[in-house]
Amino acid sequence: MIVLAHLMLVAGLIYDGQQPQPKPATAAISVYAIPVPHISLKAPIIADAPITIEVAAPLVEIAAPVAASPSAAASGGACSLIDTVQADLRDSAAVRMALGQVPAEARSVANAIMLWDGQWADPAAIGGSETANPIRQRIVETIMAASAECREADVIGPRLLLVPDAGGTAVLVLGSGSWRWAALVK
Repeated sequence: MIVLAHLMLVAGLIYDGQQPQPKPATAAISVYAIPVPHISLKAPIIADAPITIEVAAPLVEIAAPVAASPSAAASGGACSLIDTVQADLRDSAAVRMALGQVPAEARSVANAIMLWDGQWADPAAIGGSETANPIRQRIVETIMAASAECREADVIGPRLLLVPDAGGTAVLVLGSGSWRWAALVK
């Protein structure tokens, strides 16, 4: 049941940032080595476009591609700030150590931690300043190093950052609705 809840949350978050497409589309998320039998689940996300989730790998290995924002796609897709931020967070020992200090009650059932949604999360809610500051600082530094065009590109929906931590993989969540990366550095 917990695995199904995780998968439905991930599928919902993937769908939340997508625009309807003229042709049916499918997305697959594979999960291996979970102590459950092989499961295939079809969930409609838009008319004639089901998402198929096949369970068969460790939940910590789930990685869903994040579509570029409409602005980035219109400008040739040169800006992939989500990938850059995620890579910088993964490479930071300070961030991984800080994530290990985030209390369980600050995480969702899918191990997700909302960091920014119009404003930064209250540090007390995610384990204090010692936990929040290294994560926030690394994100802000990465955004500031990006081009102005990248920082000002429109982003639709939440962006998920998968970062290893002591408990497996933390899902860091940035934004919802319509927003810009530049808003995180103000």
